[in-house]
Amino acid sequence: MNLPPTLVIDSIELGDDQVLAQLRIGPRRELIAVGFSIPNLIEYKKIPRVFGDQFRAKRAVIDALARAYKGEQLDLPLDLSTILFGDEPNQWPLYQRVEDHESDPPTAIDITKIERDAPESGVTTVHLQVLGRPSVVTVRPGENNTVLFSFVSGVHPWQLDDVEAWAMLTVLLSALKSPPPEQG
Repeated sequence: MNLPPTLVIDSIELGDDQVLAQLRIGPRRELIAVGFSIPNLIEYKKIPRVFGDQFRAKRAVIDALARAYKGEQLDLPLDLSTILFGDEPNQWPLYQRVEDHESDPPTAIDITKIERDAPESGVTTVHLQVLGRPSVVTVRPGENNTVLFSFVSGVHPWQLDDVEAWAMLTVLLSALKSPPPEQG
C-alpha cells in the first residue's frame, strides 16, 4: 500500500497582504490563509484544525508562505513531510472523538516491541507494524494527564484515514498499559 506524503504545499496564491495555499495533509486537502498587513506580525486567517498542537508542522508551512510573500520562488509542490518525524513530542495530531469509532478497530496495526524508559526515564518506545510498514513512536506523559507522541520513523497518522489513525492511537495507548510482548 502506498501512503500519501504527510505534508505538502501544492499551490500558493499571493495577495496584497495575504497568502493562500492549498495543502495536502496525508489524504486530506486543506486551505491555509495567513495575513501580512501588519509589519512583523503574521495573522492566522484560516489554519487547518490538524495544526492545533503541531507547532513544527505549522511553523514550517508558515515559514514557507512568508518566504513566498517576500518574493522567494518556491518549487511546488513543496514536500515538508520530513519535519514531522523526530523527537519533538506533541499531542495526538488528529482530533477524534471516541464515539466516532469502534472500540476495537479492524485495521492491521501490531506492536512488535515495547521499550520502557527508553530513550529516557518515563518514555516508552513502541515499535509497530502499521499496515505492513515498520514504525517507531515514543510516548511520554504530558501535563494534566495528557500523553505526548513523537513519530520517530515509519507512518505518521496524517497519512492514514480516520479509522486507521484511530486504530494506531488505540494500539499506542494500549502499549502503555500492557506488558511488553514476548520477544522471539
